[in-house]
Amino acid sequence: MRIMESLITWIRELLTGYDIPVADAALMGTLGGVVVVLALAWLGNFIAKRIIVSAVHQIVKLTKSDWDDAFVESRVFTRLSHLVPAMVINAFGDDVFGKTPDMLSGVNSAVNIYLIFILLSVFFGILDAIQIISERRKNTAGMPIKGFSQALKLLSTLLGVILVLSTILGKSPIYLLSGLGALTAVLLLVFRDAILGFVAGIMISANNMARVGDWIEMPKAGADGDVIDVSLP
Repeated sequence: MRIMESLITWIRELLTGYDIPVADAALMGTLGGVVVVLALAWLGNFIAKRIIVSAVHQIVKLTKSDWDDAFVESRVFTRLSHLVPAMVINAFGDDVFGKTPDMLSGVNSAVNIYLIFILLSVFFGILDAIQIISERRKNTAGMPIKGFSQALKLLSTLLGVILVLSTILGKSPIYLLSGLGALTAVLLLVFRDAILGFVAGIMISANNMARVGDWIEMPKAGADGDVIDVSLP
């Protein structure tokens, strides 16, 4: 028998021995299992963040490379530590909610949505780290990395929203993507200016038409000065 199942059974039998009805004892045993799982999830997050991540940061300080320093600045390791609670709940969720399929399904959905947000956060942190590294190196200092980073963040956010909706609705992401096709024409009309500005920003970044430090004059727009940042609108 699994450890968590043994714990729940022990609590139930202990309460039953005090003349507590079987149904109430079973419910309290399950609640006790939930409390233990949440405590383990918190403890795992505490250990990962306060001990493991702190140790990684100390090791990074001793290295001569700069890419790991960028990962620390963008909090990639800290964001990765938030995966531990989800791993703990996944490990013991079947033991606690195995006898209530609906509850188990709801917990699994919540954990999956949590994982989607954490993975998006980690991906954003990696993109920020790449941007920091590119800004510090001479051969890539003037490249419009920020524009590409913003475009990837936007696309990954849209993908994350689709995955969250598919998890909540219990539908395949492909099913939702096919449904979005019918709304494409409406979205193009409503967000026409925003989409055009976004595409223009991508073209400027892709063709390297402007770099930080360039001098641009646009008398019609009243713009005259140095380029201090290149990003998507």
